[in-house]
Amino acid sequence: MAQCGLIEQNLSTFSSHMKYIVHILREADSDSLVLLDELGAGTDPTEGAALGMAVLDFLSKEKSRVIATTHHDSLKTYAYLTKGVCNARVEFNEETLKPTFEISIGLPGKSCAFIIAQKLGLAPEVVSQAQSFLSQEKIKADNLIEKIEEDRKIIEKEKNLIEAAKEESIGIRDKLEKELNEIEENKKEIILKAYREAEKILKETQNKAEKIIGRLSKKKVLGKESKGPLLEQMQAISKEIKDEIVKIKPEKKVTGNQNIEIGDCVLVKSLNKKGIILSIFTKSEKCKVQIDNMKMLVSIFDIEKIDKPDKALEKYGHIENGFDRGLGRKDSFSLSKIKTFRNEISIRQLTIEEARPVLEKYLDDAYLLGVSPVYIIHGKGKGILRDEVKKMLDKTPYIKSFRTGGTKEGGIGVTVVYLEK
Repeated sequence: MAQCGLIEQNLSTFSSHMKYIVHILREADSDSLVLLDELGAGTDPTEGAALGMAVLDFLSKEKSRVIATTHHDSLKTYAYLTKGVCNARVEFNEETLKPTFEISIGLPGKSCAFIIAQKLGLAPEVVSQAQSFLSQEKIKADNLIEKIEEDRKIIEKEKNLIEAAKEESIGIRDKLEKELNEIEENKKEIILKAYREAEKILKETQNKAEKIIGRLSKKKVLGKESKGPLLEQMQAISKEIKDEIVKIKPEKKVTGNQNIEIGDCVLVKSLNKKGIILSIFTKSEKCKVQIDNMKMLVSIFDIEKIDKPDKALEKYGHIENGFDRGLGRKDSFSLSKIKTFRNEISIRQLTIEEARPVLEKYLDDAYLLGVSPVYIIHGKGKGILRDEVKKMLDKTPYIKSFRTGGTKEGGIGVTVVYLEK
């Protein structure tokens, strides 16, 4: 009776299973997601696997997306050999006999039947005899899967080591570039200092020589024809030294901007717009300019002083010591931009060269919008990016203060910045 009951149950399971599959194959199309559990189960394993492959072929032609589970080795082989089909498995801890819920793509799962049976107390001789009944092909396949798994773990470990080495090499590269730039700057300063010293000495020598030449001329020891070439030669040497100084550190061309003051009317040349100076930052060579309803930070070398203001600028003519009076920070420009502005910025994935302009633009916007404090997320790492951020903040004139983030703010991976109001 037990056998008859089991046969009836198997037939019922397979029949029910097939009824659902028949319905699925009728309805499936390219927009379908089909989930099949234990495909080909409940009947002869060989026939069940053959039916499973035929079902998967049909759904593949319909371009349906399919996730199917199975214990049939034939279906695992089918996945290896068929284009558009891939093996996958949920990892299993053989010690605890529990799944780890980690998915490995590309490898078929093992049944672990012998291991589970032995852990649950099945006699070792029974397990050993069961293993002897396995075909050589099955044993080879299982050993191959195990070898692939070991290789995958080794590759993953080596990949992590390579990533760590890459990150370290990037840090070393940035450090060396920084040191090289500092050496280059120091070299230029030393050469510049030497040339300026030479120019000073030459000028003093030239003055002395001119006096001597003058005295000799009076005593008629030196004629005009001799005096001229000597002076020309000394002037040529002086010009040569000055030219070398310009090559090392060329002076910026400034058109009268040294005399600009708060409240002056100026033309922003890059925009061809007129505005009023609100504040000047000598250290960074920038100034804040009110252009219509917008405030902008611009280079002092991009502006030109205007003698007579336009009528459109007269409403800002009251700007003196309290130049920002009457111009609320939340003007129309600020109100539109502050809706999308965030009080934090992440530069973790950037190099020092990439982070510098991004951070400078962000701090300018924060200052213009009156947002304070702001949070700079640079990550922990070796502290190279964090140190660069601190150096940049020290050089920015409108930074009131800054500190390392608290425990709940991200710790040493975050710098909290307070801006002048």
